[in-house]
Amino acid sequence: MIIKTSNEPFCVTAYTMHEKPLCMSTASASWMKDTLWEMNRIIVKPHMRRKGIGTALMKTLYEEAKKNGATDIYVIPGGYDITYEEQAAFYKSVGFIDSKYGEEKILAKVL
Repeated sequence: MIIKTSNEPFCVTAYTMHEKPLCMSTASASWMKDTLWEMNRIIVKPHMRRKGIGTALMKTLYEEAKKNGATDIYVIPGGYDITYEEQAAFYKSVGFIDSKYGEEKILAKVL
């Protein structure tokens, strides 16, 4: 697995290409306010899950976001093809904790 990063203004994306060129996993985050960043998404194809790809993507994303001024990152799990509980469990496994942003339940991580 090779992880590459792509930096755009106020956005960081880490991705990897697997055995087949059309099988890409990705994680991205973008600047929100000051040093707070929002986790936009992490997508790992179902047949490639539980192989350490998501964890590797998140570690790279943290490093790149920190280089771009992030001190905190948050995510609101939901959507895509897995349940809220499954997503929350993954994010917690890579260091996020339960938190709130106003009245909204979120998961947050200090980088």
